[in-house]
Amino acid sequence: MRRNLPPLNALKAFEAAGRHEQISAAADELAVTHGAVSRQVRQLEEILGVALFEGPRNQQRLTAAGRRLLPVLTSALDLVESGVRSVSQTARGELVVSCFGTLMMRWLIPRLYRFKARYPDIDLRLQASDVPVDFARENLDLAIRSVKQPHARSDEVIPFLPEHAGPVLSAKLMAERPVRTPSDLAAFTFLHTQTRRHAWAEWFDLEGVDAVTPASESEFEHLYFMIEAAMSGLGVGMGLWSLVADDIAAERLVAPFGFKANSRAYVALRPRRRNPSADVFVEWLVEEGAKTPPPPG
Repeated sequence: MRRNLPPLNALKAFEAAGRHEQISAAADELAVTHGAVSRQVRQLEEILGVALFEGPRNQQRLTAAGRRLLPVLTSALDLVESGVRSVSQTARGELVVSCFGTLMMRWLIPRLYRFKARYPDIDLRLQASDVPVDFARENLDLAIRSVKQPHARSDEVIPFLPEHAGPVLSAKLMAERPVRTPSDLAAFTFLHTQTRRHAWAEWFDLEGVDAVTPASESEFEHLYFMIEAAMSGLGVGMGLWSLVADDIAAERLVAPFGFKANSRAYVALRPRRRNPSADVFVEWLVEEGAKTPPPPG
């Protein structure tokens, strides 16, 4: 099939100029002169037979046709760039992984020396994020997220670490105000995190007991901030076993009710395009997840 497209340089020039709404900014991005961008845009307008910009030369704005064309071109060029990068990364053995920040700090990074020892030629690049992933727009080979536990492994969703939740607090705070039943928690400040707003309600449901009203509440932006607050004696937080196991072992935190499996799991998410290095990393994640000891009891 023969494609009937205008010159790529003309499309790139218009897309940059339209996105910046300024010819000079587009010229800087493309590392060409102001005049070169103007000529490419004019060439595209002549080919299409429509004006893409209007207004005075120093205050040009997109026409209706320009506003229709711009998002289509931006999306298409993003996809081309993503595809080219993925091929280039595969050839270099580069692997870009997005991971939930607290899991990265407290579970993944402490184990990475084993991956690097086994696969020294893979250049692993980690990005911290917990927002929904969009492989069509992001330059990623793999994303690690916490999701409602899937029933089975698929090509795109690979569970590797189940979640177990339970209240945690500092040993000092526990000594001052012993916790024997869930109702005793009412004497404490409940620590929350913005990414897990319903964690306490879910735990009371798991325990099969009525929720209690805490003495006060405090919210933190990230889970690792909340864990640090609990270790500092600021209140009781909802801990996840895989993220606080070392702190429990070192007695920086205590878990008066232990930990129970909830409905979530950490999973590796893969795009449909395949980087062979991502397949290796996924199998290593599954192996490490199987090695992680479950909570006691």
